[in-house]
Amino acid sequence: VIVGKGSNTQKCWKTRELLMDLSKKVFGQQLFEKLMKMTFYGQFVAGEDQNTIKPLIEKNQAFGVGSVLDYSVEEDLTQEEINCTFEGLNERVFISANAEVIYLKLVKITVIFRAHVCLFQHAVVNGVRLMVDAEQTYFQPAISRLTLEMQRIFNREKPNIFNTYQCYLREAYDNVSVDVELSRREGWYFGAKLVRGAYMCQERSRAAEIGYEDPINPDYETTNRMYHKCLEYILEEINHNRMANVMVASHNEDTVKFTLEKMNETSLSPTENKVCFGQLLGMCDQISFPLAGQAGFPVYKYVPYGPVNEVIPYLSRRAQENRGFMKGSQRERSLLWKELKRRLFSGHLLYKPAY
Repeated sequence: VIVGKGSNTQKCWKTRELLMDLSKKVFGQQLFEKLMKMTFYGQFVAGEDQNTIKPLIEKNQAFGVGSVLDYSVEEDLTQEEINCTFEGLNERVFISANAEVIYLKLVKITVIFRAHVCLFQHAVVNGVRLMVDAEQTYFQPAISRLTLEMQRIFNREKPNIFNTYQCYLREAYDNVSVDVELSRREGWYFGAKLVRGAYMCQERSRAAEIGYEDPINPDYETTNRMYHKCLEYILEEINHNRMANVMVASHNEDTVKFTLEKMNETSLSPTENKVCFGQLLGMCDQISFPLAGQAGFPVYKYVPYGPVNEVIPYLSRRAQENRGFMKGSQRERSLLWKELKRRLFSGHLLYKPAY
């Protein structure tokens, strides 16, 4: 509850580097890391390496919730680090296959370009589906082109490769509809992860600096309409042609309800696994776990991991880009307070559910 409230403090995240440096000087590196693991890092990050995240993956899986693995280091890599990261990606494929977690999140486009065919083939052979993350618009054309080529190769029999579409972009619907039409003509499975977007500040700043049209929708409501428009188009494609699949990656309860209503209208069953849902680790458990455990939908948690110092930029960016959501997370905090009071008065403060 306290971490959720703190994440809503925009000023705190805007001065994150100063606060981090000050905390390290006051507490020392070791104590600083312990404090982070007890608060923000512990809430939103699974652990530091492949071994420490396994218990969380297994726990979520026991409740019917899968995992999207992401090594959330956001710095540029040297060639030596690229080699290590590529080995880490292979190990993540092994972890995913072992735990029957079928989604893998890729971030470093440099790594994908370096040995993309080998990595994609390795994942597909091990039964791990790949989700290629979206980046800023000045990188995205290259990423989308590579992903499209990999879908042509590896999505012939089932949807192994998913592309990510950011619906805060004015061109989002055009991008989705063009790719769906292409997959239909060429006869391969279309796979999409729909998100609202994660680089709004950078995109608008760069557009203003260079002097081109802002690629971002004017407001949140327009982005919501764009998200629902893209989602409805894909759901219609699934209804007419079962060779499309979508992950609804959203913390918005209205979007989840919209999806369920559309699925009900078209008699699309959750057991077909054509539609799945995704939320960030540490957020919206009141959506994720009922959808998976009670309703039987495929649900996944986005599971970041990495060393404390190297993951802080990821946490900061997530807090900034999700500040609109965090301001509206009063419902989640009220549910947490309600559960805390229930446990306190019932004498089960340290209760741990069996799984």
